[in-house]
Amino acid sequence: MRQVRKAIKKVLAVTAAAAYTAVSAVDVCAEKTPDFNVETNVPPQIVFLGDSIISGFGLEGYSPDDKSKCLSFANILTASFDSALPPQAEFKSDNFGEDGLTSRGMLKKLRSGELDEPLREADAVVISIGGNDMLYTFIGLLNIENSLKDALGKVLELDSDLDEDLDGFEENLEEINAVLHEMTDGRIFFQTLYNPLEDTFLSSLNDLSREKIGRLNEIIKQYSEDGENYVVVDVAASFKGKSKELTNINDIDIHPNADGHKLIAELLNESITAQTYTYYDEEAAEEYEREQAEKRRKKREAEEKRTRMIMIGSGTGAAALLSVGAFLVIRRNKSKK
Repeated sequence: MRQVRKAIKKVLAVTAAAAYTAVSAVDVCAEKTPDFNVETNVPPQIVFLGDSIISGFGLEGYSPDDKSKCLSFANILTASFDSALPPQAEFKSDNFGEDGLTSRGMLKKLRSGELDEPLREADAVVISIGGNDMLYTFIGLLNIENSLKDALGKVLELDSDLDEDLDGFEENLEEINAVLHEMTDGRIFFQTLYNPLEDTFLSSLNDLSREKIGRLNEIIKQYSEDGENYVVVDVAASFKGKSKELTNINDIDIHPNADGHKLIAELLNESITAQTYTYYDEEAAEEYEREQAEKRRKKREAEEKRTRMIMIGSGTGAAALLSVGAFLVIRRNKSKK
């Protein structure tokens, strides 16, 4: 009987080894699900928000009904980012630039619901606002029919009016910052305002514009909180001393010309691509799921094969046990005789 027990143990060990080999082969398929969020330095979704500097006013091909035909910095960046990202990133760009928009108008626009979805989905938000807050105070001086005497008289009256404009801008900017952070998790980039009136025929106007536009830019930098609220892109610093080269001021138009927009695009590109963004690679995720489905199919086949192997092994083991038992019985009977 001791020999029978040894035989049984041997058969069971062989059967268990076969089962373990089958299970091990199946377990090879087990693996950790990969992360399909891809890191990039180009924002997959970008929103441009602000005034006519954003919209591209004054450029060849510009239309308030179709802002995509001119070489504005928004369109330059859109083309560059779109070509830099793969199709699966599903790049999207929205330009909500509005001619004449003030900071108060931007607040109203933000609260209208019109921008809720684009800002919620945005990875980056580019803002240019503030110039129009003071422009309507300055506008009378830009009338080419004004005499030197009339222009000089108006300059002397502007100081307190512009301070009121800037007080209002500061109050609005604080609210704009708070509202934007409620609406988007995207990185915000805020442009400073260049000075198009730095070299006019009136030295007093040059001094006044430098002072007031300088204060506006200090407000923008102050509320940035060293980049915690938004990244400041210092367009003003790069335009300094070049207003006649980079704007249309010679044609009594304060907007950037084509060279100005090209420079702004370069400045923004440097700041925007210094950040990290992510997009979900749905194509890779679908391919992974197809591969997993194939592995699951193979696993089922392996499990079915294992079941058959165990059944065959069990049957073989039982037959072997019967044979061993019969042999021992016969041998024992012979020894008795």
